[in-house]
Amino acid sequence: MRKHGFISKYDLRKVILNSDLPDWIKKSPYHLKVNAIYDANAAFKASRKSGTKKPCCGKFRSIRDRIQSIKFRVEDFKKGTWLPSVTKGLKLFASELIPSINVEYQQKQKDGTYKVCVREQSWNAETQLVYDKKRWFAVFPVEFKPETSKSQSIIALDPGVRSFLTGFDGEKFIDIGMGDITRIFRLGQHIDQIISVKTKLKGRNNKYKRQRVSQKINSLFIKVRNLIDEVHKKVAKWLTTEYRMIFLPTFESSQMVAKSGKKKRKLTSKTVRQMLSWAHYGFKQTLKFHALKRGATVIDVTEEYTSKTCTKCGHVHKNLGGSKHFKCSHCGHSIP
Repeated sequence: MRKHGFISKYDLRKVILNSDLPDWIKKSPYHLKVNAIYDANAAFKASRKSGTKKPCCGKFRSIRDRIQSIKFRVEDFKKGTWLPSVTKGLKLFASELIPSINVEYQQKQKDGTYKVCVREQSWNAETQLVYDKKRWFAVFPVEFKPETSKSQSIIALDPGVRSFLTGFDGEKFIDIGMGDITRIFRLGQHIDQIISVKTKLKGRNNKYKRQRVSQKINSLFIKVRNLIDEVHKKVAKWLTTEYRMIFLPTFESSQMVAKSGKKKRKLTSKTVRQMLSWAHYGFKQTLKFHALKRGATVIDVTEEYTSKTCTKCGHVHKNLGGSKHFKCSHCGHSIP
C-alpha cells in the first residue's frame, strides 16, 4: 500500500502474485491465494471506515481462532463433495441434505428429434466451509425472491434485559422473552464455575482432564448461542410476518457497558452480562434480513420515540430508566 497507494483488489492481486513469494506459497492452489488477498483488502477497507485516525492493516489470522473459513470456486464442488480428485473418494457426511440443482438440456435422438433431459448439477455458486467452535458448517448461497407484505400493521419495539423486547402496536402491549434471561444467566454462572475448575488443573498429569473440561465449556457456550439464535430467528420471523413497519431504537450496548468514558457506568455486572447475552445488535441484523425477505420495513429510531415519549401529550421522560410503570410528569398520563 505504501509503494503503490490505494489500489483495487485486482491490482493488489497482480502485484502480490508477481512478487518474490516463498516456494510453499507458489505451490499453493491459485484460488486460495486470491481469496487471502481479497480478504486482506476487505479487512483494510473496514479499518479505514472504522473512524480511527490511523487505520491499521489488521493482524494475521491464527490457527487458534475459534472461527475459520475456506472458500471454494464453483467448479470445486462436484459429486457431493469438495475437490473430489484431491479427497480421492472420501464422502462428505452432513446432518442435512446437500443441495443440488436440476438443469434441463436437450439431447439429440437417433431419429433427429430432441428430448428434454434433466442433469443434476452440484451447485452454481461459490461455496464455503466454516469451522466454528469445533463444528463444521457447509455454506451454500441460495437466491430468494422478496415477498410482498400482506400486513398493514405497525409496531414500535423497546429492547431491554428483563424482557428481550417490549412492543406497542397501537392496540396492545407485547412482551417477548419475559424472564427468559434467567436461564441464560444460570448457564453463564455454570460456565464460570467450570472455568474456575479448569484453572486449578495444572501440570502435565492433568492434560486430558483439561481437554475434557474445555469440551464441556465449549458445549455450554454453543448451547447458550443456540438458545439466543433461536429467539432471534423466531421473533424476527413473527414480527416481519405480522407487521409491515417496525420501529426499533438504536441500542448501544457497548457504550452502556463501557467503564471508561465521559459517563460513568450505572449498570451492575449482572445486568451487563444479561444485556450482552441478548446480543441486541445481532438481532437487529437478523430482523433486517427477515424484513428484506418478507417485504417489511425496519426503521432505526432513537429511544425517545419508543418508551420515553408520552403517548398522550408527546412529552419526553428523560429519567425513565428501567421503570416498569410510565407516568408522565407533564400531563399525568400513566401507562401500566
